[in-house]
Amino acid sequence: MAGRICSEARKRVAVALSGTKKSAVAARVLQERGYDVFGVHMLAWNEPDARGSYLGEKQWRAVQAISKHLGMECFQIDCVKLYWNEVFTPAIEGYSRGISLNPDLMMNREIFFGPMLERCVKQYGADYLAIGACAVVRVDPAGDGQQVQLLCPADSRMSDDAYWLSQIPQLAMQRALLPLGNMSLDDIDKVFVESGLSKVAIGRKVRGFSGIGVRNFRALMSEYIGDRPGPIALLNGEVVGAHRGVHYFTEGQTISFVWRSEWPRPKGSSRYFVSRRDASTRTLFVADGYENPAFYSEDLIVRNLHWVSGEPPAGLSKDRPITLGMKNRHSVDKITARVLECPKSVAGNQRLLMTVSTAIRGVNPGQICSIYDGDVCLGGGPVHNCRTQSPKQPPLVPDALPRPVSLFDE
Repeated sequence: MAGRICSEARKRVAVALSGTKKSAVAARVLQERGYDVFGVHMLAWNEPDARGSYLGEKQWRAVQAISKHLGMECFQIDCVKLYWNEVFTPAIEGYSRGISLNPDLMMNREIFFGPMLERCVKQYGADYLAIGACAVVRVDPAGDGQQVQLLCPADSRMSDDAYWLSQIPQLAMQRALLPLGNMSLDDIDKVFVESGLSKVAIGRKVRGFSGIGVRNFRALMSEYIGDRPGPIALLNGEVVGAHRGVHYFTEGQTISFVWRSEWPRPKGSSRYFVSRRDASTRTLFVADGYENPAFYSEDLIVRNLHWVSGEPPAGLSKDRPITLGMKNRHSVDKITARVLECPKSVAGNQRLLMTVSTAIRGVNPGQICSIYDGDVCLGGGPVHNCRTQSPKQPPLVPDALPRPVSLFDE
């Protein structure tokens, strides 16, 4: 599974440096391959995190140390306003409506391989933008010589970062270099230590809300959305408690609440989990038991499809399903799914019905479902609707999710 190798000498490459291990190793590997490498660092947030530290300052110091160690230039690009408008605000608005948008995916699409790539090309003369992602970009063997494909990493022990890149446009993908994708974890560790980068890099990925660092999620939601109290209800609609806001929770999450005297506690498990969030009525539906069918979905509607190649996969139709791979989270393994185009799907508003081979727990509306043909990531789109295995599932509210009368409903 060979990635692209630059055939022209001394192509200029901007490496997006976060100050951490993978991006530092990516820069070193590209230097060894003969590229003219310089570093760029995105400043996304200029407020302190939960620990009172400024993520941007910490990362920038590490980026400068890495660049000095590797003997290359580095530039900081102020993306604070862009991040606020294109990533943070839409994500917060999504959470307020019970939709789980992923800021990592949004940041890759809206910033890294959008305005930041454009600036690297126009202002700094870059031919490519490289990131420390564990995925492979290669020339499509069936394409025109310019078209590229996105693939899973060569080492199956690596996390599949193709998921994070599944929404990148084809033209931007053609300017992407992913030098770690064809390496093994052992090779990455070896370069990190032998090059001396372990002495200057942060070492591990920065945790927390992407771009802003370590923040308590509940405190973050409270600060930017505030409390929007509503009822906690069982699947049959019986109200059993109250909550501060559906945006504090996600589907499948365990929940603790006080059972009031006027709401007698039903028989069953002592542990309850969120089954569904209804932002329109501010209702949080819960069910008992981790393995409750109310948490598992086999049928999903995915819409607003983005295809890496610009075209849907061959054979996709409204009449006969095709079998592809899929995942709705970065950290899970791919599973197979029978994929059918919805009857009301049209160009520009494509919808797919995906029936998975293994029921998925805790599907959240807004999650990106990435779609695969073997190791090739074809693209994907956000989960719009899902049907759980529970026969007790109440009607879904249109503002939160479409009614489950038919999975093909608009």
